[in-house]
Amino acid sequence: MRYVLAINNQLVEWPYSERKWREENPNISMRKWADCSDGALASVNVYRVEEAPRPEIDERTQHADRQAAPALVDGVWVSGWIISAKPQADIDTFDAEIREHIKIEAGKRIVRMAPEWKQRNAMARGLEFARKMIRNGPNALTPEEDAEEAAMDTLWMEVKRLRAVSDQLEAMDPPPQDFDNDRHWTP
Repeated sequence: MRYVLAINNQLVEWPYSERKWREENPNISMRKWADCSDGALASVNVYRVEEAPRPEIDERTQHADRQAAPALVDGVWVSGWIISAKPQADIDTFDAEIREHIKIEAGKRIVRMAPEWKQRNAMARGLEFARKMIRNGPNALTPEEDAEEAAMDTLWMEVKRLRAVSDQLEAMDPPPQDFDNDRHWTP
């Protein structure tokens, strides 16, 4: 809890500490402020300061900073917030970070669907199929190999789709802050 020294509803000192008050008033035997009622504190011109909750802001374009000093609002000292616009350079940095996180999200989704070992195996197997067809003609694969190749193609198409979604999200101005929401990635 923080406190203010105020006389006639006018701010005298902020923040005001119990230690300083005791130094300035050595003959006072008042117990700890935290244990005192609001009335007891007011009798010595000391008031608790309520901290207003942080307001919801657009994190991309706004800053929320604590006010330098509390204000008297309906008889209560309140430490509020000042909301200000971010400079364009900060917005550009924020957007660049979101775009980087979009790329990371795409990578996570790709690896979740096809771990790197599975991707390497599919590439190697695809090369085997390509060599077999080069040597023996386009109909050289067995029905089982045709099915395996079709499954690899399906996997690859999904990887390409996820990359395309990532590209679309990154191209948005501004890029979506909820980029990890499935609604962006689900066909």
